[in-house]
Amino acid sequence: GYRVSAGFDVYRNISKPTSFRPFTTTSTGGGLRFGLPLTEQWRVDVNYKYDNTNIAGAAPCGGVPFTITSCYFPNGTQVSSSTGYALTYSTIDSYVDPHQGVYLRLSQDVAGLGGTARYVRSVGDARFYRPLGTKTDIVGLVPQLGQPCVVGGADDQRGDGVVVLAEHEREVALLVRADRRAA
Repeated sequence: GYRVSAGFDVYRNISKPTSFRPFTTTSTGGGLRFGLPLTEQWRVDVNYKYDNTNIAGAAPCGGVPFTITSCYFPNGTQVSSSTGYALTYSTIDSYVDPHQGVYLRLSQDVAGLGGTARYVRSVGDARFYRPLGTKTDIVGLVPQLGQPCVVGGADDQRGDGVVVLAEHEREVALLVRADRRAA
């Protein structure tokens, strides 16, 4: 069969003030998406997203007490209407439990089709899967260009033997999973 996908999203998210974000954020929006394979390895996805974000309770920029977040997140409403695409190349053997192959994805979103936001966002994702031995797998070397990655330490262990090593400044993460496979 064909791996055609289609879907929609609708959301409303209300974030209350915290010590790190001293204002309330209310985001309401949705989107449509559609994807289809071009060949066995190549895939294209297209999308449209709408987001209405309202920020309230932020101190004025330069006001008392001074908070740097109020300069970057002023009170008011921002509306984002964007369209985008993603081009994916994949030779991985399994999307559920990958052990071998390459996964490359380039996506771009362009806002400015109405609304107040104007931007171009480009995100690259590259993963290489290869068995390291008979008892362990290297799950991926994951540079994510354009998005921050989860930062963990050398001793950060999550779930079933997952070790996360990351350099936030370079936005690169190395994920290693140790699997015990029956011989």
